[in-house]
Amino acid sequence: MPSVISGDWMAKQNPDSSRRDVLKSIGAVGAAGATGTATMSTLAEADDVQRFGDTRADTELDRTVEIQAVGRARYSLAVTGLLTAEDAPEAAVSNGTASETVVGDSRTFQFTGEFTELSVDGNARVMVDGEPFDVGQFPQQTLEIVPRGEVRYDVSASGAVEVDRGTAEQPNARTATARTRETHVLSYAGELTHFELDGNARVRRNGTRVEADDVLPSTLPHEFTATCESRAPYTIETTRAVETQGSDRVGTDTAPAFHGRTVARYAGHVTAVEHPNGARVEIDDVQNEVVTSAPQDRGTRVAVETTKGLVVDGEAFDTATLSPSAGEESVAVPFGEVVRITIDDLTVELAQDAYPAAEESTALQAAATVERTDAFQRLAGIAAGRVRHDAAGIAGEEVVADGTVTVRSVELQLANLERGDGGVVSVRQTSRGVEHAGVRYREFADERMTVEAVSLPIGRGTDTLQRERETMPVTRSADESATDDVEHTAALFAGTANPNQQVRPSDLGDLEQQLTQEDVTTQGFLSFLNDVKNILEDIGADVYDTALFLWDVFEGQLDKVAITAQNIVISSPYLIAGLAENLPDANIGRSAKLVWRFNIAGSVGLVSLASAGLPEAMNTGFWCAGCVFLAIFLRDFVLSEGASYVCFYFAPALPAAVVCTVAMEVLIQFGSQYFGYHDVQNQLCDGDVVAEIDPC
Repeated sequence: MPSVISGDWMAKQNPDSSRRDVLKSIGAVGAAGATGTATMSTLAEADDVQRFGDTRADTELDRTVEIQAVGRARYSLAVTGLLTAEDAPEAAVSNGTASETVVGDSRTFQFTGEFTELSVDGNARVMVDGEPFDVGQFPQQTLEIVPRGEVRYDVSASGAVEVDRGTAEQPNARTATARTRETHVLSYAGELTHFELDGNARVRRNGTRVEADDVLPSTLPHEFTATCESRAPYTIETTRAVETQGSDRVGTDTAPAFHGRTVARYAGHVTAVEHPNGARVEIDDVQNEVVTSAPQDRGTRVAVETTKGLVVDGEAFDTATLSPSAGEESVAVPFGEVVRITIDDLTVELAQDAYPAAEESTALQAAATVERTDAFQRLAGIAAGRVRHDAAGIAGEEVVADGTVTVRSVELQLANLERGDGGVVSVRQTSRGVEHAGVRYREFADERMTVEAVSLPIGRGTDTLQRERETMPVTRSADESATDDVEHTAALFAGTANPNQQVRPSDLGDLEQQLTQEDVTTQGFLSFLNDVKNILEDIGADVYDTALFLWDVFEGQLDKVAITAQNIVISSPYLIAGLAENLPDANIGRSAKLVWRFNIAGSVGLVSLASAGLPEAMNTGFWCAGCVFLAIFLRDFVLSEGASYVCFYFAPALPAAVVCTVAMEVLIQFGSQYFGYHDVQNQLCDGDVVAEIDPC
């Protein structure tokens, strides 16, 4: 259930579910047979997926440290991320550390992350990020634990942790654990990333008392501001946690009523806003709809604004005004993020990513959690490089259901590699424990990419590492983009795929000979055929049969389809699932090339695709269709959100012959370099590629 902030503490459900059953050509795609894996069922039942970081992005070394020796001084430093000499001998740097004796000179380094060590023996001035830095006070922040009886604690930070009072074990420079009855004082650099406390204790952070649940920085990135003139309570529902300005934690069971003006942080998505009079706006990410419903005794007036507009009854608006009568509802198709909802005298403003530091905190805390698994410790020991622990080197996602993280996938980049040009350590946890753990390396040479995956034998009854290796050509075309750079705005969808457009059979040229009387009398088909014929002719497909197939799939939801000169843009996860399910049996030529002309609108998310039955649909036909659709997701959806580990979710839809982690790296490479149809056609159809992922 989503988190609910409500006067009556109840989450109201939409009473009219039959309205959503409009795709008759697909049937109950969302109820397609399960794959038999916990992975997909967990995602389909999720309330939200929160992503953080991107281990494929180049890291910017955005921090500096300068040591200015006065006379003779010896410095030593170590960082959690990358370290490079800017004005210092290269020989002074080794595996994220630097040390040297300097006489009357200065040394400057660039780095990422935090210090795990910073010391100077002698007289020297230290500047960090251009500001004076007191090395004698490092680490500067403190955490005091005052037990009431025996307690056990486990603490880590993004930088160094030192024990100033008491005795604790330190498995690494960023962690301290102990079982004690005495007061312990820790000092740390950066921010706290992990805090476990078994037992009763008073906790002070930097001298201020805090509750144990509030020791770590907030990971809630978004903010909403709500104002209402009415004295009665109003409701705001979200998929994840909410914190009001007073840091009160709000959950489904203990949500207070909201009155007047409220400012709160939240994670996930706002799913509904309800006025005290019962008027309600639902943001349905699965259907990609904004549904406004009026109470039974009165009509209502609602305004909804998004970052890229909305479509209502085929017309585009920057801000859509909906006025359903008593007991009725109105539907709009949104593009981009909803930023403002006004219901009568209630206004809710939504600010996505209002707290950018929350994403870094999420990454650091997730990494600290997986770091405590035996699987991670083993991987760190066998990896041919140093594991980075800075936020810029961490990526992953957390799947949340019923307010609990049910799946946590984390990748940590490797630095100072002994092999290859790049590498990551990846761990996937569920409520049952670690389900995947491995290391991947990439190496580029002579316009070829080699990907090697080394996986731990989780649950296989053996201790032998699993190894897979693939090599493929990777070249960059002079014309990297043969498709339009389509901005998925509401204006794109307004007036396209329009069944009301008047087209005569004679307007279709040679196609007129293939038309049946039923085609002529079917409302809208001739217009649709006219819209798509240029695309189909361009790829050499049978225009009439292919258009008829698409019409059957799209019928009833043409407001979710935009047809441009070279692309068919889709904003409904159910339509995408329908295509994946029906395409293998469509008996149309050039089907793989047709699929590459589909674009997925940015408002469609991974959870909505799974809820629509996409993985099951991919698995119903021959597996090649699944590979093609997976490549499309990487191009239009995954790359934009930085989720290279989508393999964890779509692996069940691929054949057993496909090594998922290796295939994923190959597809990511295509997705990042070949956005155009012609390049993909040449590389996937004519090149010497991995057989298991050849869509031709």
